[in-house]
Amino acid sequence: MPLRTVATSGEGVPALVDALSLRGQAAQRSGERYLHHGYYRFDNNLRISANEARATYLSHLHVNELPDAAYRAACYDSAGLGERISLLIPARREWVFVNLYRPLRCEIDTPSAIDLLARLAPLLAAATRRHLALIEAPVPTLPASLTGVSSPNS
Repeated sequence: MPLRTVATSGEGVPALVDALSLRGQAAQRSGERYLHHGYYRFDNNLRISANEARATYLSHLHVNELPDAAYRAACYDSAGLGERISLLIPARREWVFVNLYRPLRCEIDTPSAIDLLARLAPLLAAATRRHLALIEAPVPTLPASLTGVSSPNS
C-alpha cells in the first residue's frame, strides 16, 4: 500500500512531504505528477480541509470517482491503484494529508481498511503533530564552557 503525505495551508499549491511504496519510486513519481500537472485542483481533500472545522477527518476516494481522465491515468492507473483513504490532520496553520493507496485488487475489503484507519486516526494524528513539533524545535547549543571539550572519538 503506497503512502503519500501532502501538506497544505489551504492556499495555493500543496507540498509533497514524503512518499513511500513497496514498488520503488512509484509513490514519489505519482506525487510529483500530482503537483506538476496541477491535479490537486481536482482533489476533494483540499475542499474538505478548506471548509471543515479543525478536526481530524477521514475521506475515501475510489478511482472511478476521479473527475479527470489524465489525473486518473497519471496517478492511479500507472501504479495499479484503485482507491485512496486519507487522514486529514490539522496541524499548526496547515493540514497534513496522510494518503494510503489501495491496489485495484486487495485482500482486505474497503470497509475493514477504513475502520482500521479510523481506529488508528487519533494515534496517527498525535504522532504527526509531535513529529512536526520536533522537526521545528531549535537545535540546542552547547554552553560556552563546553565548546572546547573534545569528544572521546576526536
